[in-house]
Amino acid sequence: MGLSDTINILKNPSSAGLINAFKISGRGEGNLAVGVFNAVTGNTYAKLQYPNGNEESILTEHATNYNILVLDQSMGKNSFVNFTNANVLRPGDNYWSNVTAAMFKIMDKTNKYCVSALGSFSTRNMSGANIDNGWYLDASLGKKNGTWVYEIGTQIISDDYNPNDLGYMTRFNQISNYAEIGYRRFSRFWIFNETMNTIDITHRSLFENASYVGANIHLTNYATTTKHLSIWNNLTIPLSDEYDYYEPRTEGKFYLRPSLINENFFISTDYRKRLAFDFRGGVYFDGIERHGYCGSISPLTRFGKRVSLRYQFSADYDLGAAGWVSNTNDDIIFGSRDVITFTNSFSSSIVFTNKLSLSLSARHYVSSVEYFSFYNLQEDGKLNLNNDYNGTSNYNFNLFNIDLLLSWNFLPGSYLSVMWKNQIFSNGDVPESMQMPTYGDSFKQIWLEPQANNLSVKLMYYIDYNSLFNQNFKNKK
Repeated sequence: MGLSDTINILKNPSSAGLINAFKISGRGEGNLAVGVFNAVTGNTYAKLQYPNGNEESILTEHATNYNILVLDQSMGKNSFVNFTNANVLRPGDNYWSNVTAAMFKIMDKTNKYCVSALGSFSTRNMSGANIDNGWYLDASLGKKNGTWVYEIGTQIISDDYNPNDLGYMTRFNQISNYAEIGYRRFSRFWIFNETMNTIDITHRSLFENASYVGANIHLTNYATTTKHLSIWNNLTIPLSDEYDYYEPRTEGKFYLRPSLINENFFISTDYRKRLAFDFRGGVYFDGIERHGYCGSISPLTRFGKRVSLRYQFSADYDLGAAGWVSNTNDDIIFGSRDVITFTNSFSSSIVFTNKLSLSLSARHYVSSVEYFSFYNLQEDGKLNLNNDYNGTSNYNFNLFNIDLLLSWNFLPGSYLSVMWKNQIFSNGDVPESMQMPTYGDSFKQIWLEPQANNLSVKLMYYIDYNSLFNQNFKNKK
């Protein structure tokens, strides 16, 4: 008998309740900007009900204090020096983390050549037992302005670097080096108003032992015609197979992912017209089994200067992709799968005055994963067919959400916002004996699921310290 058969979860909040938050920021006469942010969240509890009717509250997250300090010194010619410190303290859990970063960007007198760097150091103390220290470096130099531009750079992320208490990063333990050159023309010639073309080469390896991960060439082309039709093209060409150390979910293991050529293009019509369109298309293939194609269309229309409507439909067919399924005893199970994703979205905005506006967005997202063969991951990163695995792995994710926002700028820098959010979703395994649901099936099913509604009111009042100080000084006179 499982937990859900004996205990009913009445409430289990996915976010903590905010007790207080404030931000103070400003820039002085010496071009030094200072920003301070603090927020405190309270204890979070889940409520359980036992078969005998008794209820119990379980602490799921302790009260937490968040702090951010930013110092930014502008030095002219688009140059600056920046210092940032962010820390999180959770006393009830004996947990704290701290991230300190320094950044600079220096342009020469002609405003063409640039050198920049960002260095960061993170510390995490988990329950007083382990302290993890990690660091991050991102540095580059090059020519930023002119017809011909170029840049070389490096990004290094240690294996223990983690800024995710007040940031977001998914890939660690890596070194990436790149070189890029581009040709840009912003004056009119032939049928173009402007063009930009770049080519870059990237080499990636692990930080921990410098093991090779992969390398690729990336080409980007952009142009706007005299009729304001914009065209983008992106082509990625791998120089080798990729040693993927993340997909196996096991330290020290890697999947030798076949090289994947990826081509994408985008077309956008003249936004000055009442009706405009955005188009996207793409294809990719590895020459062995995996291939795919994607596309989207998005019309945009305006009614005068106050009302705009946009609809977007996108589809993505990722066919024959291999990925991790589970770990069974000492075996790492992979599967070949088809991932099919559809997205329908609608957005609109109404500007009543230059201070009052209403916006609406709705989105239906469906993604299904269907497996057709399973494999064991070998020591050399290759896959060996496994005909004995019989786990349920087919999956369907179905999400519908609506956001409605009323925003009133009642004073300079001061806003009153009222937001209503509605969300419906379902997800779960699809037995192999059942046919994968179509988009129509998913659209019908979503309305049978429970809905989550949230209404929030936000008041932001801007206080100009200089005006307040000067007014008080005049009154004293």
